[in-house]
Amino acid sequence: QSRSSNSFKFSLSLLADHKMGGMMSKKKKSKLLDQGACDRLANPDCPVDEVKWGDGQINNELLVAVGKAMETNKKSKTLKLDNSDFSGGVGIKGLAEGLKKNTTLHELDLTRCKLGDAGVPALCEILEHSSVGMLRLNDNGITVEGIKALAEAVKKSKAIKILFISGNNDKSDESVQAMQEAENHHMSSGRNIMIYQN
Repeated sequence: QSRSSNSFKFSLSLLADHKMGGMMSKKKKSKLLDQGACDRLANPDCPVDEVKWGDGQINNELLVAVGKAMETNKKSKTLKLDNSDFSGGVGIKGLAEGLKKNTTLHELDLTRCKLGDAGVPALCEILEHSSVGMLRLNDNGITVEGIKALAEAVKKSKAIKILFISGNNDKSDESVQAMQEAENHHMSSGRNIMIYQN
């Protein structure tokens, strides 16, 4: 096994403070992480490229802590928080604030996180003021009005390249048209982005 692979597994173990090289058993998968994991993520030299803290390991309170950690994290490029409950908008607002000061995160996965329209203002902040180039928002109960607001934020984004937005409450011509206009806006300036809304 390569040296880099061993280092990667050891780093995950340090972050999550779990045994087995950072891999969690199915039995423990829904256990919340502690604050210490977020503190380790805040280290500017944190060596983990991809952080996987989905499946109920993070709640709204910890999501705010993750946002704070990402202000100083300089190495992690992917943050996967899918299949969590971030309803209410408080946690995602904290994450958005932290990502404004982060310049290295490229991919953010918030699939099935119960964000709803309450989370849309913070998602717009992430689109407009972060380095995230790939954002996954499938199955979050976002309505047509929320999708239209996100489309306006996409127009202002300088970083977004790929957006996944399917499975929301957005089955209207209005939402499809709004996202199409966002794609065309970037295309007119010579920049191609891809939006998956089926």
